[in-house]
This record gives sequence, structure tokens and C-alpha cells, in this order.
Amino acid sequence: MIGRLLLFGTLLAALALAGCGGGGDGSSESSEKLITAMSKAEIAKLSEPKVSLPPGPPPTKLVVKDLREGTGAAAKPSDAVIVNEVGLSYKTGEVFESTWSGPAPRPSRFPLEEVIQGWEEGLPGMKVGGQRELIVPSKLAYGQGAVLYVIDLLGVEPSKSLSGTGITG
Repeated sequence: MIGRLLLFGTLLAALALAGCGGGGDGSSESSEKLITAMSKAEIAKLSEPKVSLPPGPPPTKLVVKDLREGTGAAAKPSDAVIVNEVGLSYKTGEVFESTWSGPAPRPSRFPLEEVIQGWEEGLPGMKVGGQRELIVPSKLAYGQGAVLYVIDLLGVEPSKSLSGTGITG
């Protein structure tokens, strides 16, 4: 709970700093160190996606489908991502994790280098503001069956800006 509050506070602080702009010389050096994120108003408009499994057996390869194209910065393999997500098990057909559960969404922050292989392969290139469906075969997930995720990308944070922040995934 405290980690999620720190994450949300960090996201809000980054949004506030991002509004301050650069040094006026046209360079983007300072903005590259900040989280690139959706505005609070944009995030407030999001709602929990309706998730269901497609008919048939789970695929044996990663399936990546953009449900909504984002317009912000694209996630890179070395970035940390700030997301709302829902995970559905192919084995049970049930939601096994969701940042949407509870009275309010609780975004999560994950370095892409520290998540399941399906996310490592399926999220780079996704743009902030987008929503993506990943169908992850067992071998790229937890090894206990295929899973389906619907992920809203709220922000990206370059890995070089993580050093010295005390923030962990």
C-alpha cells in the first residue's frame, strides 16, 4: 500500500515538474529525465476494461493487439512503466490480478527488465495513453498456463532517471 502511494506521489510530482518546461533553449535534456505521463484529467477518464478470453485454445506465441493507440512517448525495453492492468487466467477464466480493484485504481510501476518475458517483449513500442492486450503463452508468463492482460500505459520513466531516487518496482 505504501509503495503504491509512493508511486502515485512520484507520478504526480513528475507531472507537476513536466509542466515547468525546459530551460528555454529548445533542448530536451531536462525533459528526458522526467516521467512522461498522461495528465491527471486523462487518467481520471479511464475505466476498467471488460476482459474476456477469445474462443479456442491459448496461442503458443505472444499475441500483441493495440486496443487504443497512445499519443505519448513510446516505452523502451530499459524503461520503467506505470500502468493500470487486468490479468486473466486461461486456465480458470478468472481475473487473477487487477490494479482496478477496490474503490479507486492503484497504478503499478514496473521496470520492464524485471517483469515476465511476455511484458518485456509485448510492451516496448507502446505509447503513453495507449491500451494494449497481451495474450501471453505459459512459457513467457509464469509457467502455469497462458494469461491475457489488458494494460493501460499511464507513463514511462527512463531507467537512467531511477538511480538515486530510492524508488523500487
